[in-house]
Amino acid sequence: EESAAIVVPAAAAPQMQAEQQLDRFKRATRKHVQDFREGIYELLGWKVEMKGEGGSLRWHLSSRYTSDAGSELVFQLRPAESGRPPAFDLLRTPWAEQLQDDRQAAAFLEAYSSTPGFLAAITSGLVAQRSGLA
Repeated sequence: EESAAIVVPAAAAPQMQAEQQLDRFKRATRKHVQDFREGIYELLGWKVEMKGEGGSLRWHLSSRYTSDAGSELVFQLRPAESGRPPAFDLLRTPWAEQLQDDRQAAAFLEAYSSTPGFLAAITSGLVAQRSGLA
C-alpha cells in the first residue's frame, strides 16, 4: 500500500511553519497562565479573573474560603491622576454590599486606601468563620 504524500508548494512552507510556531506559543502561554492562576489561588486564596477590555477592564475575585458560589468582588482600576497613583475601586456586588458591615475590612479601603489590607481582612475573617473561631 502506498501512502499519499501531501505536496506543499514551497511558498506555503514558511507560512505553515509560522502557523505551527504560533500554535505552540499559544498552547504554552495558555499553560503558563493556568499555572499562574493556580499558584495565585493556592498562595493567596483568591481566584482572579480579568474581564472586559481597555477602560472597562474589571478584576473579578472570589475567595477559596467562601462556600457561596455568587460571592464575588469586582474591582476596576482607576488611572493615575494629578500626582495620585492608580488605584482599584471596589464596585457594587451583593458580597461587596454585605462586607460594608465589616468595619475593620472597610477601613482598609476607606481610611488606608489599601486593597491588599482589605482582602487580607476578608480572608482572615473567612478563615476564622470556617475554623469556628469567629
